[in-house]
Amino acid sequence: PGGSQDVGYNDNGNYLGYHNVDLGSGVNTVNVRFATQNVSTTNSIEFHLDSTTGTLIGTLTPQTTGGWQNWTTQTTSVTGASGVHDVYIVFKGGNGIGNIHWFSFSNS
Repeated sequence: PGGSQDVGYNDNGNYLGYHNVDLGSGVNTVNVRFATQNVSTTNSIEFHLDSTTGTLIGTLTPQTTGGWQNWTTQTTSVTGASGVHDVYIVFKGGNGIGNIHWFSFSNS
Protein backbone atom coordinates (compact mmCIF):
# COMPACT_ATOMS: atom_id res chain seq x y z
CA PRO A 1 0.00 0.00 0.00
CA GLY A 2 1.17 3.46 -0.85
CA GLY A 3 3.73 2.08 -3.31
CA SER A 4 2.99 4.85 -5.80
CA GLN A 5 2.51 2.54 -8.73
CA ASP A 6 0.22 3.61 -11.54
CA VAL A 7 -1.58 0.43 -12.57
CA GLY A 8 -3.80 1.39 -15.45
CA TYR A 9 -6.44 0.25 -17.90
CA ASN A 10 -8.13 -2.05 -15.41
CA ASP A 11 -11.07 -3.99 -16.81
CA ASN A 12 -13.67 -6.36 -15.39
CA GLY A 13 -11.97 -9.32 -13.72
CA ASN A 14 -8.52 -7.73 -13.43
CA TYR A 15 -7.01 -7.84 -9.96
CA LEU A 16 -4.02 -6.78 -7.90
CA GLY A 17 -2.65 -8.97 -5.12
CA TYR A 18 -0.59 -7.88 -2.11
CA HIS A 19 0.85 -10.51 0.21
CA ASN A 20 1.19 -10.41 3.99
CA VAL A 21 -0.52 -7.07 4.60
CA ASP A 22 -0.73 -6.32 8.32
CA LEU A 23 -4.17 -4.78 8.84
CA GLY A 24 -3.68 -4.52 12.59
CA SER A 25 -6.98 -4.25 14.43
CA GLY A 26 -9.87 -1.89 14.03
CA VAL A 27 -9.38 -1.12 10.31
CA ASN A 28 -12.61 0.44 9.04
CA THR A 29 -11.65 2.53 5.99
CA VAL A 30 -9.72 2.17 2.76
CA ASN A 31 -8.51 5.20 0.79
CA VAL A 32 -7.84 4.69 -2.91
CA ARG A 33 -5.91 7.12 -5.14
CA PHE A 34 -7.74 6.66 -8.42
CA ALA A 35 -8.16 8.22 -11.86
CA THR A 36 -10.72 7.51 -14.56
CA GLN A 37 -12.43 9.09 -17.49
CA ASN A 38 -15.19 6.49 -17.30
CA VAL A 39 -18.56 7.69 -15.97
CA SER A 40 -20.15 4.24 -15.48
CA THR A 41 -22.05 3.66 -12.24
CA THR A 42 -21.84 -0.14 -12.69
CA ASN A 43 -18.09 -0.28 -12.05
CA SER A 44 -16.71 -1.22 -8.65
CA ILE A 45 -13.47 -2.04 -6.91
CA GLU A 46 -13.72 -4.87 -4.38
CA PHE A 47 -11.30 -5.62 -1.55
CA HIS A 48 -10.97 -9.31 -0.65
CA LEU A 49 -8.91 -11.21 1.89
CA ASP A 50 -6.65 -14.14 0.94
CA SER A 51 -7.93 -14.69 -2.65
CA THR A 52 -9.88 -12.97 -5.40
CA THR A 53 -13.01 -14.71 -4.12
CA GLY A 54 -12.14 -14.59 -0.41
CA THR A 55 -13.92 -12.60 2.26
CA LEU A 56 -15.21 -9.30 0.85
CA ILE A 57 -14.24 -6.51 3.25
CA GLY A 58 -15.20 -3.45 1.21
CA THR A 59 -16.44 -2.16 -2.14
CA LEU A 60 -15.69 1.20 -3.73
CA THR A 61 -17.89 2.60 -6.49
CA PRO A 62 -15.34 4.85 -8.20
CA GLN A 63 -16.35 8.35 -9.19
CA THR A 64 -15.12 9.87 -12.43
CA THR A 65 -12.11 12.13 -12.09
CA GLY A 66 -12.33 13.59 -15.59
CA GLY A 67 -9.20 11.96 -16.98
CA TRP A 68 -6.84 9.01 -16.84
CA GLN A 69 -4.21 11.00 -14.91
CA ASN A 70 -6.54 13.27 -12.88
CA TRP A 71 -6.06 11.67 -9.47
CA THR A 72 -8.47 11.86 -6.53
CA THR A 73 -8.49 9.99 -3.24
CA GLN A 74 -11.76 8.12 -2.83
CA THR A 75 -12.82 6.39 0.38
CA THR A 76 -15.06 3.51 1.37
CA SER A 77 -15.75 1.60 4.56
CA VAL A 78 -14.16 -1.74 5.43
CA THR A 79 -15.52 -4.41 7.78
CA GLY A 80 -14.12 -7.68 9.09
CA ALA A 81 -10.45 -6.88 8.42
CA SER A 82 -7.74 -7.47 11.01
CA GLY A 83 -4.47 -9.33 11.32
CA VAL A 84 -2.12 -10.35 8.51
CA HIS A 85 -3.72 -11.32 5.20
CA ASP A 86 -3.16 -11.31 1.48
CA VAL A 87 -5.28 -8.45 0.08
CA TYR A 88 -6.77 -8.62 -3.39
CA ILE A 89 -8.24 -5.66 -5.25
CA VAL A 90 -10.73 -6.95 -7.83
CA PHE A 91 -12.16 -4.74 -10.59
CA LYS A 92 -15.80 -5.35 -11.56
CA GLY A 93 -17.94 -3.84 -14.31
CA GLY A 94 -16.91 -2.99 -17.84
CA ASN A 95 -13.75 -2.03 -19.66
CA GLY A 96 -11.57 0.94 -18.81
CA ILE A 97 -12.63 1.08 -15.16
CA GLY A 98 -9.63 3.24 -14.33
CA ASN A 99 -6.11 3.59 -12.98
CA ILE A 100 -5.04 3.01 -9.40
CA HIS A 101 -2.05 4.82 -7.90
CA TRP A 102 -2.13 3.64 -4.28
CA PHE A 103 -4.40 2.52 -1.47
CA SER A 104 -4.16 2.59 2.31
CA PHE A 105 -6.17 1.18 5.18
CA SER A 106 -6.95 3.20 8.31
CA ASN A 107 -9.12 3.21 11.40
CA SER A 108 -10.54 6.70 11.21
